[in-house]
Amino acid sequence: MSEPPTNWQHLSAIRYGSNLMTGRDQIVAVGDFNIPELKWSNVDNSPSLSLITYHDFTAGMFDMSLGQINHHYKRMPRVSRLSQEQRRQAALSRSRARYERNASQIRTRNSQHIANVRDNNPNFREESRAQDSTARAQRRRSERVRNLERIRDAQAHSTRRENSEERRREQLRNTAEHSIRRTVPELRISERIRDMDAHTIRREDPEERRREQLRNTAEHSTRRTIPELRIPERIRDMDAHAIRREDPEERRREQLRNTAEHSTRRTIPELRIPERIRDMDAHAIRREDPEERRREQLRNTAEHSTRRTIPEFRIPEILLSMPPGGQIRNFEFQSGFGTPQRELLIART
Repeated sequence: MSEPPTNWQHLSAIRYGSNLMTGRDQIVAVGDFNIPELKWSNVDNSPSLSLITYHDFTAGMFDMSLGQINHHYKRMPRVSRLSQEQRRQAALSRSRARYERNASQIRTRNSQHIANVRDNNPNFREESRAQDSTARAQRRRSERVRNLERIRDAQAHSTRRENSEERRREQLRNTAEHSIRRTVPELRISERIRDMDAHTIRREDPEERRREQLRNTAEHSTRRTIPELRIPERIRDMDAHAIRREDPEERRREQLRNTAEHSTRRTIPELRIPERIRDMDAHAIRREDPEERRREQLRNTAEHSTRRTIPEFRIPEILLSMPPGGQIRNFEFQSGFGTPQRELLIART
């Protein structure tokens, strides 16, 4: 059996002659290459033999549109009138089909061979890396290659994420990269714009808005139970509220809102009763301070003096203070403006 280098020399010579052919030429390779592992399918009525097994030498011959002549076939076929370009395209199609059938084996064999060569030759390793980078850049110019690469990467990523430890490492890497990117203004600004646009598009969906509100409510409830988060939140809210109250129009709107909310709450027993209890507790705590009690007494005295000058407040007060069975009498009331007013009071019966 001939050595592989000898077979490759023969194949190179035949390929060189095939490249010099024109459409009217015909090439016949005669020789005993003595490859015993080849097996042929012998069909008497076929002009050529079909190869059952695979060999690199015969594969190269078939790529040049050459074949093994069947000596049992009596009538030779007409010489092919295909041009050199047509033969090259046909050979390329056959080579691509053969590669797709044996792609995994070929890739494994080539990868192992390249790995062995790189391990034994550092200079070749650096040169091979540069060649791989250049070849990859050229391949990525093809949309078909990029799509296949994206599908392969997505499948490999899904497979890796099935491992919990791999997911954890990926999250750590993503967190570190995101922290680094947030320190670069050029990346931070573009990231904010992209996030705002995506958020605006998502909020156009009512269901997405509802889910977002539920998430925000749950997160806010959780944060309010953590003092480290709750205290800064209160300080931030107080600062924002103080800034808003500097606007008179904003203060007026806030007062209207508070009045409306308070009026609404006072009509609901479930809200009114706890409010009264809370006010009473707060009032009792304040009255424990003597200074606060003194100020309260001064306020009450001033308010009582003011009410006694208003008939709408004074008359009911007098009626409530009269004993049962009182008599009708004339009552002279001096208003705050010094004008005498006579009011007819009817005592309670």
